[in-house]
Amino acid sequence: MHFDNYVTDRIPFPEISSSNSKKMDVIAKYLIQSVNFNKNILLQNFWGMLANAFVFELYFPDELKVAGKEIAVHLGELRPLTDTMSDEEKLAVISQEFTRLYDPAHPVRNALETLESVEEVRIIKAAVR
Repeated sequence: MHFDNYVTDRIPFPEISSSNSKKMDVIAKYLIQSVNFNKNILLQNFWGMLANAFVFELYFPDELKVAGKEIAVHLGELRPLTDTMSDEEKLAVISQEFTRLYDPAHPVRNALETLESVEEVRIIKAAVR
C-alpha cells in the first residue's frame, strides 16, 4: 500500500481555494521565519495559533461562520515574503502584519481569542491536550 493513498483514503482533505491556499502559505512562512529569526514568543505563538485556526476553518467553515469566528475573510492581503528580502526585511513584514492583525479591535484577534467557544474546536483541542 502506498502511504499517500493510505492517508488520503482515511483523512478527508477539505477543498481549499487558491486565495486561501496563498494565505495559508504566507502564514506558514511567517511562522517559520518567526521561529528561525526571532526570540519573540508572542509573535511565534500568534502565527502558530493563526495557522491552527485557519485549519479549523477549512474543516468547519459553517460552524465558524455561524459563531462569527471566521479567519480567512478578515486577513486581507498578507504581504508575501520573497527570497530577495533580507532577514530584517522579512521580520519587518511579519511584525507589521502581526501588529495589524493583533490589534484588539481586529476580528482576527477576537476570533483567535474566542475560538474555543466553537464546540468542534473545543472538543479537538481537549482531545490533544
